[in-house]
This record gives sequence, structure tokens and C-alpha cells, in this order.
Amino acid sequence: MEPDIVEPASPGQEPATPIVPAQADLAPATPESQALAQAEDLLKQSLADRYRITEVLDTSGRGAVFKAIDTKSDLDVAIKVIDLTHLPLVMQERIRQDTKLAMKLDHPGIVQVFDFGQVDQLFYIIMEFVPGANLHQVRQSFTALEKKTILPQIIQLMHQLSLTVDFMHQQQILHPSLM
Repeated sequence: MEPDIVEPASPGQEPATPIVPAQADLAPATPESQALAQAEDLLKQSLADRYRITEVLDTSGRGAVFKAIDTKSDLDVAIKVIDLTHLPLVMQERIRQDTKLAMKLDHPGIVQVFDFGQVDQLFYIIMEFVPGANLHQVRQSFTALEKKTILPQIIQLMHQLSLTVDFMHQQQILHPSLM
């Protein structure tokens, strides 16, 4: 991490506050950082009257996931923002339809979706915030442990995932990651 840059104080004055370089000055913009900036702008402009962002949970090339407080209900929520700019129209429609279907599902293995919308080419989904590690973090922790130690945990996780996928199939839904 680079140190803050501080303007020198004139004689008799208190030191000035640090000047933190802009993100663009530190590193070239990546698709991930651009998506994050777009998502943050969307939230500030369009959703700020209802949601207050408290944390960035994840970023990807197509969007980001934020933890926020729903100021109306005072509940923690997750807000997933997807950049539709370079997605074919059929994929954009699939995202909308899948989100509508997800709102109808009620299962302990499926995150509850509360609302969704679109501003320009940014699609957002307001959903239940589930504290804890994400799947990538869980996989990393399993990798660090001995195989004998984690086998019961892996079996339990696979059992839960199988029950959730079975429920989805009973609802005539196929998860996109399983296609």
C-alpha cells in the first residue's frame, strides 16, 4: 500500500489532511474495476434513497455484489449488479426470467430474492444477505485441510446441495451452472 501524500503545512498551521491518490492514478482500469465503479454509481444514483452500501462483497468482470442496509426495513441485504452491456439479448432476457423464477422459490438452500430492476444497462437484484463464507472461500479452506478431516464436511455440503438442486428440478428449474 502506498503512503498517503500530505501537503506540507505553512509555519503556524496544522498539517493538512492526507491527499489519497485516485484509484485511476494507482493502477490501470480493468474491466473489474470499471464494473465496480459503474455498479457503485448505479447504487448512489438510483437506489440511494432506499439502500445504504456498507461493503463490497465480490466483484467480477460483469458486475459486483454489495452488502447494504435496507433503510426502510433496517435489514441487511445483498445487491447483485450485472452489467448487461456486452451480453446478447437472449442472455439478458434469461437473466430477467431466472430472477423472476428465483423470487417464487422458498427453500433454505436458496437465497430469497426481494426485488430487481434495471437502470440503463445495469441489472440489479436485491436479495437476502447470508453471512459467512462464499463458495470460493469454502473451497480454499477445504484445500488447506487434510482430506481425512474434511470428508464429513464435504459429504454434508454435497447432501445440502443435492437437496437444493432436487427442489429446483421439482419446480422445473435448471440452475445455469448445471447446464
